[in-house]
Amino acid sequence: MAGLKQDYWQNYVDGNWVDGGAGRLTVENPGTGEPLAEIALADATDIDRAVKRHSPVMKAACCYPCGPSSAAE
Repeated sequence: MAGLKQDYWQNYVDGNWVDGGAGRLTVENPGTGEPLAEIALADATDIDRAVKRHSPVMKAACCYPCGPSSAAE
């Protein structure tokens, strides 16, 4: 993984860079199979935390009815 500015990338949740609860995932170059970097692998708890923190922002930014019920209309 030489030559990269950063070998490991964390998840960005609520203004903070955090590790994923499910460990790490290696990202490979599809042409060579060489590892490019590792990324934080989120688990269900990480996703729930991100959604809960994002929901108030999304509601404030939404200027039309949004969500699952409006998709069917």
